[in-house]
Amino acid sequence: MKQLFTILSNFSFIKPFLTIIIFNIVPAKAQIDTAFWLAVPQVGVHGNQNSELVFSNMDKTNAASVTISCPSSATPLLKTISIPVGGSVRVDMNQYYGRGLNAGETPGTLYNLEANQINNNGLYIKASTNITAFYELGRDIPGQKQGNNIEIFSLKGGNALGTDFMLPFQNQYETWDTFLSYSSANIVATENGTIITITPTRNAVGHPAGVPFNITLNRGQTYSLRAEGLNPQDHLTGSTISSNKPIAVTLVDDSLQTTGDNYGNGSGGIDMVGDQIVPLNVLGKEYIVSRGLAGDNNGDRNRIFILPTQASTNITISEVGFPDVVLTNQNAGQIINYLQRISPAAYIKSDKPLYVFYVSGSRSELGGALIPPIICTGSQSVNIVRSSDAPFSLIILTKTKNINDFTFKRGNTTVNLINPAVDFKVVTPGPEG
Repeated sequence: MKQLFTILSNFSFIKPFLTIIIFNIVPAKAQIDTAFWLAVPQVGVHGNQNSELVFSNMDKTNAASVTISCPSSATPLLKTISIPVGGSVRVDMNQYYGRGLNAGETPGTLYNLEANQINNNGLYIKASTNITAFYELGRDIPGQKQGNNIEIFSLKGGNALGTDFMLPFQNQYETWDTFLSYSSANIVATENGTIITITPTRNAVGHPAGVPFNITLNRGQTYSLRAEGLNPQDHLTGSTISSNKPIAVTLVDDSLQTTGDNYGNGSGGIDMVGDQIVPLNVLGKEYIVSRGLAGDNNGDRNRIFILPTQASTNITISEVGFPDVVLTNQNAGQIINYLQRISPAAYIKSDKPLYVFYVSGSRSELGGALIPPIICTGSQSVNIVRSSDAPFSLIILTKTKNINDFTFKRGNTTVNLINPAVDFKVVTPGPEG
């Protein structure tokens, strides 16, 4: 089999800011863009204050001017900031989207995330140069209560916008019901007169399973489609959303509950999992998912959720050291819950487009993200901005020929962090790569 891709995994470091410069990989438009839309995710009442946006300027010569607005609100312009060349900026959004945690705090002015109603709280971000952007919930701030259920939502710019979506919710973990935590899909319109048709596969708040319904949104307005039930089988997996004009969709599974593990976490964890997803036309047929750090030494929490989007889909999952798993004639909208085995990565190949959503994390603490297809993966320079000095792991996917072409900088200082000959592991996709 052809050894085309190589992966660096379980690479841990502590410093909160790092730049990785990657050479000789195929460039692709991923999270780097000049415009971003976001339907802020719905969260429970027990945490997730300290809401913020994080931006990195990817232009090598010009400072970035960034405006943050809420087009449908009474005061559309929220903030204007500047990001120096090579710099990153955190923007506190508590006064708009924070759920009060500390004494005397009240919810932000735009924190209106009720299900099954139209809200005037969608975010639009416009930059003068190419930037990356993500929305973070629950970051610790000195002197304030710790945010619970921390999660990062990567904003995908133009790749997030489309007119046809299917929802790749996980179906392994139940939602903790103690503090009004929910599983939901949050939609934002980018133009006036956007007509959206939603067909939920399970009962949603205000709408029964299998019955299509329409809503109409104007530019910047949002709608939260929330699962009525809390069990894994109640999540809105495979539900479809279509529109006559471009929209963006954010998924969230708030407060997923795990059982204990062999690290002494007898009661397990309660964590948020979510991401901004992409429309059907951006999906691919080949994916590589590197193995995370969730669960005990048996890796019982590294789960890949694969969602076929067309009927009679054939899928092969390959992992080094294990027989291939072949899945034939899979139905559209029927989630595949795959427990990743103890190998560096899983290679997924299909004859039709797929969503691939990965839930992993650290021990009993979960996180999740939409995995991009191989053809949409790659940037030549990446800024890493951390919320704290806590250790974390970096996973890099590249072609085997490129493993010696990485430069790491902390600030303006080049640092040696990896040994390419030792730290990279080979993924073997197959004869076609």
